[in-house]
Amino acid sequence: MKNLTEYYSTPSKSPVSLLAMFSAYTGLAALLALVVFHCEALTVPPIDGNLATTPAPLIPLPLAAAQSPANPLDDIQIQCKGPSFGTGINYASCLDAFGTFRRGTNTRPITIGQRGQRVGLSVPSRWISDDGLCVFDIVRRGTGPPERSSGSEIARAAWRLMLQCVRDGGGQGGVVSGIGQSGTVGVILRKNNPVNVVCGEEPQNYGQDKCSQLLLSLPANVQPPRVFGAYWVRAAGQHVDELIPTSYPSSPPTQCRLGIWPMDDLSPMTIVDTATWYEVWQAGIALAGMCARKGLGGRVLNFGVNRRLQITLDDNSDPILKNIPAGVNVTVVRFPFAGRGVRNETVAIAR
Repeated sequence: MKNLTEYYSTPSKSPVSLLAMFSAYTGLAALLALVVFHCEALTVPPIDGNLATTPAPLIPLPLAAAQSPANPLDDIQIQCKGPSFGTGINYASCLDAFGTFRRGTNTRPITIGQRGQRVGLSVPSRWISDDGLCVFDIVRRGTGPPERSSGSEIARAAWRLMLQCVRDGGGQGGVVSGIGQSGTVGVILRKNNPVNVVCGEEPQNYGQDKCSQLLLSLPANVQPPRVFGAYWVRAAGQHVDELIPTSYPSSPPTQCRLGIWPMDDLSPMTIVDTATWYEVWQAGIALAGMCARKGLGGRVLNFGVNRRLQITLDDNSDPILKNIPAGVNVTVVRFPFAGRGVRNETVAIAR
């Protein structure tokens, strides 16, 4: 049985750009809003003992789903590794994280693979507790065809890992491997230490699971680092990979939005900092699990190598978008910045 630290995932390279145009007609008045979305997928190297991720669903499972799953697994391997995955892990926090896995009672087979593949579950994937202190990371070894498993099989393996390493093993993190038809899927349970996560006080009107779906659409690449900077920084000749400020809305766009902004006390005209897409994604997961699950917006402050950025999560409550009534059609124009092709997609705003 191979050690789970060999597991990794590789998302597809699929640059996507969104220009969302909204219109609502009431009487003699017309309303128009434009949203621009740009996201570039990168390449992911192997995940090591300090990596992994994806958002937990916003609505936790009923308490019954957190009871001990039946039908023991015969071929899995559990290793408790406190030095690698943390010690002093709170069992109650892990129970909360476990309860967010909505597929945990589903015995129907699903495919598990890299982002960009047509699969039922993309990896890496993360469940996180509402205090952010315990996380489960679903990971996969290799880049071959999608693996076949089920939500209940993954949940049973994660449950046994939690009991053996956290409850009965003195609060250690650990890893369970050998899940799936070919044994290529595993779960890492680790201690987490979220820093600079600040939840807001104003309630947000999130669509159910929209933040989770949005975060699943983002790349989660460990390398290479990306340079985030303002347009004027690039115009002055400095290298910039990703222009900021920028935001990534859900679909429909009025239900969740992740933003990358300069810190409030810095000039957006001159800001530049470096981070990986993995770190952006991980920050979004913390916000979804710790703030959005409570119906609140949030920010991760002092983000980036030089602590000049902030990551935000909210319900995209721009006044111009809030005024669009439910049921109105929204036309999303997707176009690559390289100019290759345009595709229109019409969806309806739901409240």
